[in-house]
Amino acid sequence: MEMQARKEVGLAQDLIPPLPPLAAALHRRFFSSHCAGCFRPLESPFPCAGCRGVTHYCDASCCAADFPAHYSSGECHLLRLHHEGDTSDIRAALRLLRFLESMGSLPSPSLPERPRRVAGLLASDLDKVLEEGGELAERITEGATLMSVARDRDRSQVTGGQEAVTTEEVLWAVITNAVEVHVNEVGALGVAVFGPGFSWFNHSCMPNACYRFELAQRSGGCGAYELESFLVSPAAAGLATESFNAWISGENKLTHGFSNIGPRVIVRSIKPMQKDEEVCITYIDLLEPKCDARELSFNNYSNSTYPNCEELADLFDQAMDEYRLHENPEACSKKLESMLYRSSVDQESQAGEKFKLHPLHHLSLNSYITLASAYRAQVFSMDESNNTECLKLDRAAVSYTLLLAGVVHHLFLSEPSLIAVTAHFLINAAESILVLLRLPEWSFDKKLCKSEIDLIICHYPKDMMEFSVDKCRDASMRFLGSVSQILFKTWPYLTQDLTNLKNIDSPVNFNWLGSKVLNTQCLASHRELSDFLEKECVEDRYLGHRLIKDQNTSLFQLALHCFIYGRYLASICYGPECYLVHHAENILHGLCKHLLTKHS
Repeated sequence: MEMQARKEVGLAQDLIPPLPPLAAALHRRFFSSHCAGCFRPLESPFPCAGCRGVTHYCDASCCAADFPAHYSSGECHLLRLHHEGDTSDIRAALRLLRFLESMGSLPSPSLPERPRRVAGLLASDLDKVLEEGGELAERITEGATLMSVARDRDRSQVTGGQEAVTTEEVLWAVITNAVEVHVNEVGALGVAVFGPGFSWFNHSCMPNACYRFELAQRSGGCGAYELESFLVSPAAAGLATESFNAWISGENKLTHGFSNIGPRVIVRSIKPMQKDEEVCITYIDLLEPKCDARELSFNNYSNSTYPNCEELADLFDQAMDEYRLHENPEACSKKLESMLYRSSVDQESQAGEKFKLHPLHHLSLNSYITLASAYRAQVFSMDESNNTECLKLDRAAVSYTLLLAGVVHHLFLSEPSLIAVTAHFLINAAESILVLLRLPEWSFDKKLCKSEIDLIICHYPKDMMEFSVDKCRDASMRFLGSVSQILFKTWPYLTQDLTNLKNIDSPVNFNWLGSKVLNTQCLASHRELSDFLEKECVEDRYLGHRLIKDQNTSLFQLALHCFIYGRYLASICYGPECYLVHHAENILHGLCKHLLTKHS
């Protein structure tokens, strides 16, 4: 299905009201820490008597509100029977099936509908998946069996009947349409399935919208929403629009009573849109390889995927095995550093053509992510008295988090679809710097640091509710100009022990790569970036030396810029009340409080 803008839409506008799920299920690992109904952290856990305390709720009212979805669906029975592994997709399917029964919308197995839909959710090609076999087919058949047992039916007696088809189809609809619910920095809390108001958005590798989640108010539920609150509608007129309107009306009447405490989803624009323009979100990690364009070469060398690239991928997998399987971050980091060094010099393919691994290649990006984590893990496992080695490893971790943030920001300037991941990596880089600055040998002029916070906050847009492409462009240029000055001094210090990074002058200036890697369509062209950064370096180099009095203060400034600019980008793609904005603000407020306390 295709959704389009009903009118001209600006940057950072919510396109749909907060939609409650048709079904949602908490991941098993959060059963003891989060409410199974509203997904909020537990303060005084209220155990569910039906599943013998496996799941918990905020209180008795939350438990009662979730009772139709939890107990009547068979989820409670399933948790009593099945104690191992995560069954969140099966439990979400049970809840969805119970919801469909309450609406009288169970799909008929005899209808040759193409494409096949369950509750408006695409569920085509199930027969093909089951016929091909494999892990997915096994998951569907075993999951459908568990669903039937949980619903107090003997599946062997209904094979080939409507119950068998329904459970498999509903589970397949969940597998293909469910999204993981992220509402804080701990990761995905569970999975949720939403109706056509969300599920009908198509995927794009260059989306113009993204989505976020909000938790329902503790009072339960939210008010009914009107069709006018949707800034999008189905592109196809006639039956599609009628079905969409009917589902929205049906959800207003029933979902608010059935899943009224579950996490809400909101779709938000990350690019301006014209009337009738298709609105797309992404279903995948945008930094993962999807096409030949991701197989970037260096300096016009080959852009094909030669066996050498496959060999580098094998080396990366071996390094990851050291980390994940053998729990050896030191061996992992050594192998990745060796791989990056080997791929940074000219090599010849079997065809005799030279190539280098591009620093923006997905293997490079994944290596930066892994190295930052591996170096930090080594610090955690080290004797705290070994300050010299801890400092060395912390510098390495900061270097790779900064390089990752800088690379992604460079890509974001040419493709704004990457705004969300850019915000995450910038805030992560800032946190990594603060970890480095908390080492015992660092000391601060607390009064100076407090003034730096106030000064840098004023450097970026103050109004977190008004957004435009011009303001975003201005904030991006301000960020580049400011951190370029700071990094002139701090980057050589951070990378002094990292041979692979010494040929990179700055983690935010990649103009030496040339213009071919940029798709100059939005925030800054290659020429604009080149002229701007060259001007900043020439005019402000002396100023940078004059203002930045010592290393720790300059690193503190760098962390502040990453925090505040990352917070600004997060407010664009997720809204000013999202968890990522609050996370950055809480850290900034904590810094201010700490500095004021120390100073007094």
